[in-house]
Amino acid sequence: EEPERAPQATVVHHALHAVSENVLHSESTFKYVMDAPQSLSEVEIVLFGGARVTSLVAYGMQTWWSAPVENVSLPGDAEGAPRRNGTAVHVKFKSSVISKEVIVSLSSETEFDAAVGQAELPLMVCRDVLRQTGSISVVKTASVEVYEHAAQGVVRAGVGEVPEHIRGRTDRPIVLAYKFLSPRHSVSLSILHHQEMQTLASVVDSALYQLLVTDTQRMHILTLALQNSQRQYMAVRDIPGDATLWSLRVNSMPTTPVRGKNGTLMVPLLVGTSGESNQGGMASKASVELAWMSQQAGLGDNGTLALSPPGIDMPISALSVEVQFPDAYEANFTGTLKRVSLFSHKQPSAVNYQTDRKVVEKDHKFGSPPAPSQQTEAGVRATMPRQGTRYRFERILVVGDNAALSAQYATKVNASAECEASWWESLSSQIR
Repeated sequence: EEPERAPQATVVHHALHAVSENVLHSESTFKYVMDAPQSLSEVEIVLFGGARVTSLVAYGMQTWWSAPVENVSLPGDAEGAPRRNGTAVHVKFKSSVISKEVIVSLSSETEFDAAVGQAELPLMVCRDVLRQTGSISVVKTASVEVYEHAAQGVVRAGVGEVPEHIRGRTDRPIVLAYKFLSPRHSVSLSILHHQEMQTLASVVDSALYQLLVTDTQRMHILTLALQNSQRQYMAVRDIPGDATLWSLRVNSMPTTPVRGKNGTLMVPLLVGTSGESNQGGMASKASVELAWMSQQAGLGDNGTLALSPPGIDMPISALSVEVQFPDAYEANFTGTLKRVSLFSHKQPSAVNYQTDRKVVEKDHKFGSPPAPSQQTEAGVRATMPRQGTRYRFERILVVGDNAALSAQYATKVNASAECEASWWESLSSQIR
């Protein structure tokens, strides 16, 4: 009897390499194609270039293992050609799996020296196959520029020639693509690193600061509509330590602020956020409603008051300020805010990500009235009372402490009393 021959297979190998700061992440698919459906017991793939296997998946696989190998030659090497060291990956399949095609997906990573600025793509060779062809694609996931330094045994290809299932594995544009007809090839990359600059993690789209001034007290309400991607707390300055905090709501949820080391009020921003905040690169909408009461010396007949809004550690695109001042005083306002009769910017509104999740109980009678809700909402929502004369101000692009407002005030003079005094003085002078 003739000995049983090993299955003769050709391999189509597609590789996707992602360049990060100092690691090359590679995802490869090996499609073994045989002449007729048969059982493939084992395959061997050798990785060169210091690549480490991180995962391996194949249909019908029983087990896999890897081991270092030395003095390995490539298919077609002549005598005296330099030998290489690498890692041999063995994949063993179940004997019951009979197929004409077998696909092996292998992930690996290769470290390179970022200071040198060059990296060679790992070479992967399938042992005991008739032929190995395929494609190579390169993307970048870091702030680098990637160029071809040297290439042998490959030809440049267009992005459209890369198989669709490889393009679908990445959301980054492919910067380099090649095709090869033999595993005897090499591609070396030039990698230029650039220093990353930090951008804003949070920004306030609109802010409304409402202030009610009485003889010895002030009531404040600060409402913010913002975008936040990574910030956990927002610092609010210029709130006295003896101020009475009435309420704080973040995304319509009552919460508690804390004091920072330097005495600033720290507002948590991740309260009541939605699952969208876990999507990388997406800034979620958020809202903050803060109300407090502070004490001041009596107004007296005249004086000067600082009415600047509290500072926050985020830039504000559009700031609106509403001040209510006692009717008994004439007020003259100065500062960097522009006085307006009506606000020209959209005012902030509260955001609410909370949704009800209820499950109908067994034997529920749908015709019966709903049971009373057992949920009680903690906290209060402060509202600003109306009293005195209302003044409005606004400013765009507020950064740091460039939103300043102060008022010089004096008691109003009664016009009728002035007229009566003037008439009496005139009459008295005539009698004399």
